[in-house]
Amino acid sequence: AASVPGSHDPIALAAAIDLWGELDGWQLEAELARVLDDAGLAGSGVTADRSVATLSGGQRQRVELAALLIADADVVLLDEPTDDLDDDAVAWVERSLLSLDAAVVVASHDRALLEQWPERIASIDRHAQSVRVGAGPLEAFQAAEHERQTRLDREYVASERRSAAAERAAAERAARARTMLRVDYTDGRHTIGQKTHFRGKAGALARGARILRERDERQRVERPWRARQVGAVEVVDRVDRGRSGGLLVMARGLVAGHDGRAACGPIDLEIARGDRITLVGPNGAGKTTMLRTIAGELAPVDGVLDRSTTTIAQLEQRMPEQLLAQTALEVIEERVPVAARARARTVLGSLLVRGRDLQRPTGELSEGSRRKVLLACLLASSADLLLLDEPANHLDLESRDALAAALEQSTSTLVLTTHDRALRERVASRTIAVTPVADAAGER
Repeated sequence: AASVPGSHDPIALAAAIDLWGELDGWQLEAELARVLDDAGLAGSGVTADRSVATLSGGQRQRVELAALLIADADVVLLDEPTDDLDDDAVAWVERSLLSLDAAVVVASHDRALLEQWPERIASIDRHAQSVRVGAGPLEAFQAAEHERQTRLDREYVASERRSAAAERAAAERAARARTMLRVDYTDGRHTIGQKTHFRGKAGALARGARILRERDERQRVERPWRARQVGAVEVVDRVDRGRSGGLLVMARGLVAGHDGRAACGPIDLEIARGDRITLVGPNGAGKTTMLRTIAGELAPVDGVLDRSTTTIAQLEQRMPEQLLAQTALEVIEERVPVAARARARTVLGSLLVRGRDLQRPTGELSEGSRRKVLLACLLASSADLLLLDEPANHLDLESRDALAAALEQSTSTLVLTTHDRALRERVASRTIAVTPVADAAGER
């Protein structure tokens, strides 16, 4: 009410308070406070009057979800609701979805969410221009899809066998008809009745062959459509066998932040060749800020950070604005050395970014395709150290699996942040906790 124009006037103030009550404002404030607390935001210093611009990506996602939960809508549409969220927030989303008294439609590539929540699943294949709907959760849907595909394959094989048999029979009848028509019926050895009989029989055989082929054409089963499969993604082996175990990065009492203002830390960190480290912490802890500091994009607020001569390649959480006007091939040309560009294009092809998509501005591509372009640039790099900020965000399930398999088998030195539980379990050899500095409120 204090923000209402004229609130210094007791009458105007009383009227504003009455209006606020009529609009159920007090109940809305209480509901907002409850939802923020359930979302785990209240305990991290996020209040109703705090600017969203100062929040981390995960905190912003929670705020948007909290707004939806108190909207009292009949239908709720959620686009990748668990991206950027830590484990506690994901659990909150799952509980909230189950408790909503509304129809909920979710677009998600979160395997853990899909394996326990949806009652029905619609799988969209833009190349086949088809939508397949089946009962959830994911495991049941995939089992039914596998059974359906197996049945279609069997029907197609049986149809091809019938077709081959019909074609052989038709070809035999047509050949017999041609043989009969080649007989010289003018040599005086055949009666007129025989001539008529054999010509009629040849015509019947030819008609029979035609009928067989027409029937086969009507009954033939088309080859079942199979979605294009994501291929194996290879990562360059960057370990120098003679220097394995060498120290790439050393930090002591490292505090990261923005413009001299501390956001997270301090941490002690040593990154040796071949390490695969995951930075963990709740939303807003400062994982992205710490990653950007290790990369040299941000200056340390305090402590010691020694990267010496280490070369570093970084995967940002989102496509930089300046690249959105460029095509995928132009991004590769800008970010990847000439000798490695073919490798980057191969990675893109394995992730099914091909053809005309390579010639379109990345701003016109889906978030998932943009992610794949940045991943292709990173995975083709020969840098000593790869830094990956939420690499699985916006990727489809098959691409997530391909990425996890590539990183799992790779000997590259990795430091990553990820809320993808499956990727974290498969890739990380050790974890390092990142904690926020008390009262830090900058971008994390």
